Amino acid sequence: MQRIKRMVKNISAISAGALMFGATMAGALAASDLTTYPAPFVDASKKSYNYMMVVGNTGVADAADAIGAVDIGRGLDKTEVSSSGTSVSVVGGKSEDIPLGQGITNSTTVGFDRNVEDDDVSSLFDGEINFKSSNYDVREVLLLSGIDPRIQTSLTSADDDYESQIVLEVRNRDAIKYVYAFDETINIANATTSDSLEIKFLGRTLKVTDADDSATTFTAQVGTEYFMKVGESVSIDVDGVAKTATLQNVGSGGSVVVDVDGTVQTLSADTTRTINGVEVTNDDTFYDSNDVSQRSATLVMGKQATETFKDGDPYPGTGGTCSNEDPNDLDCWLWDIAGMTSSGTTTIPSDGGTAITGTYIAIENDFVINDDKDNPPVTGECVNLPYNYLSICFDSLTVADDDYATYTFEYESSADFSQVGGSWAAKTSTGAIHITTSVDDGLELIGTALDHNNVSTNKKFKEAWITVNDTNTSLAVLYKDKDDNRVKLGGTVNENSTNELLRIRYKDTKDTNVVLMFGTSLPTTNGTHILGNAAGLLNLSIDTLGDSTNELNDAESDLVMQWKLTTYDFSGLGATASTEEAAELTWLTNKAGGANQTIGSKDEDHRELYGIIVRDPKSHSSSDEVVLEIPADQVQANVVIKGSAATVSGSGGSILSQFAKAPAVVTADELASATGKNLILVGGPCVNKLTADFLGLTYPACGADSGMSPGEAIIKLVDNGDKVAMIVAGWSADDTRRASAALENYKAYAGKLKGSEVVVTGTGTTVTDVRSR
Repeated sequence: MQRIKRMVKNISAISAGALMFGATMAGALAASDLTTYPAPFVDASKKSYNYMMVVGNTGVADAADAIGAVDIGRGLDKTEVSSSGTSVSVVGGKSEDIPLGQGITNSTTVGFDRNVEDDDVSSLFDGEINFKSSNYDVREVLLLSGIDPRIQTSLTSADDDYESQIVLEVRNRDAIKYVYAFDETINIANATTSDSLEIKFLGRTLKVTDADDSATTFTAQVGTEYFMKVGESVSIDVDGVAKTATLQNVGSGGSVVVDVDGTVQTLSADTTRTINGVEVTNDDTFYDSNDVSQRSATLVMGKQATETFKDGDPYPGTGGTCSNEDPNDLDCWLWDIAGMTSSGTTTIPSDGGTAITGTYIAIENDFVINDDKDNPPVTGECVNLPYNYLSICFDSLTVADDDYATYTFEYESSADFSQVGGSWAAKTSTGAIHITTSVDDGLELIGTALDHNNVSTNKKFKEAWITVNDTNTSLAVLYKDKDDNRVKLGGTVNENSTNELLRIRYKDTKDTNVVLMFGTSLPTTNGTHILGNAAGLLNLSIDTLGDSTNELNDAESDLVMQWKLTTYDFSGLGATASTEEAAELTWLTNKAGGANQTIGSKDEDHRELYGIIVRDPKSHSSSDEVVLEIPADQVQANVVIKGSAATVSGSGGSILSQFAKAPAVVTADELASATGKNLILVGGPCVNKLTADFLGLTYPACGADSGMSPGEAIIKLVDNGDKVAMIVAGWSADDTRRASAALENYKAYAGKLKGSEVVVTGTGTTVTDVRSR
């Protein structure tokens, strides 16, 4: 958000006695504590909000408290809605299933169009505007590059901190553009103060009044337009401080007299002046010589009423810098402006390139989200354009979190295969790879897959072994028959073959989606995997194939295990048994932009492109095993592009703000009644009368009446009849802001937000500790 100077006050700290509850709690609080947050302030089942956000009294509330209220609201916007469905329905926007590792506009067959317009997002404008008594066709376009944003995993992004999490990354600047395009020749340089070019840019009125100086610069009114009669007043927000502007009179020559909090000045027609911190532009007037009450004026007022914008400057022109790579910081978007001083139209490339030409006004991202430190969006989170006018949301996944089956590949030092009979009768203590799964019929042997097959039809089972055959010349696949519980020979495969050994079968993961293969060509520590050498490293591959080759092609995501052979016998995982080694497990890819990675010694979970989770390779490698969680289908991301008014339903973890409009923020003196409402009270009893009332203090309770230590803030639940009031208050305004930041990121403090009250400490807006009081 636009940076706001924080005026830090030492606000009331709440007395220690007032902060403590007795042993008995009644009403709503008896059934609520911070462990359940964000309940009861949101109702995920009804997909609605259930609170009023209240900051301090008018003229007293601190700017940082107001920012804190915004932070808390943003956190509540991220509430996920549980659903049994894994598909998404959007009204007013568009949803696409995006394969892991791909950009959301990856190709003509997968993902969104690179030019998103009103046929995708209904709130985008495509129509006519009037300028200089002529109509012009214009449209709004969201322009996306061919590779960003993209869905990433720990392996595709090479950030181990992602672990098994799937994220939405934006790896390049200028990859996301919002473009106001002119489809008919227009000369914006003809705009004047009295005859401006008025457009809705990002949903906000933008009146271009001058574009004569440069092809990449224009001047526009940026304040809010107010139509006022003489004697009427409006409240103007300046850096979080409310200022009252009153139209005192209108003169016959078009001048106006304006009062801003006691400072009175006269403005001539079409002039701009700063009055007590508020920039006022006298845009238009109506004069009645007989009735003063009928005189009126149109005034443009704000911290700034007009501003000049230049290509490459931070949006909306504050002159700030993008210091935290946060798309919600307006300074992390840059103006992209061209063709302001000549007649022209806008040409937008149809292939997704970002080289727009002609006359246009646009913004583009100046942030990069490419590792865990950047807090990339996960399920239920979005990359939002300014004012949430457009959002690119990672809504959910196509496979539910609980729809995975466990498959374990482990070294068994003394497997007994004597039940097979014949020459196998002597194999009573043989080294083998033992494969087990948590689901019935989770493994499948195809009757025509092996060179010397002992089965005429496909066999399904949940336990199998890979070992050297009875003549020491090939690999053998054995399985436990579920009908008689006996170990049987499935077949053998020659040493140089690439034939499949087994197929993984779990719900819609079947056929050739996930296959155990022999003979994947990958360098090993001794350069060979040939059985005939009697010793060496054998490569077995988990080969994946998507629901279509456009979604995941062959060889784009294989997991290769290395197993040690000693004297025609398996002796462990990797070159050295019972030791974790990087080369024991490799992620192998030929996907463009990908790179093979050895992961056998990594000490965190990882996820490959089909969606398979590799559980903590390091700990399992030391036990000579590989543990995989295999999904019921290829995992893809449900990505939604939407406007602020769109609705989304049916997802497995969608964003609450897509379903209901959040309540407005009010001041304590604006709230007519606190009865029957869940309240979020931001600011202490020195500035927020309701906070004082709920703590049993006399407002304003400041300074020595506190009891809170400097640098501390509290988050506290208090009864409000059958509802709840949550107090968010600090020793100073910055402390309050920090507690608000903890609530914005409540998931990160889920283990510490508990009970009816916690204390938040830290520095600036950085939280260092959340603890129970």
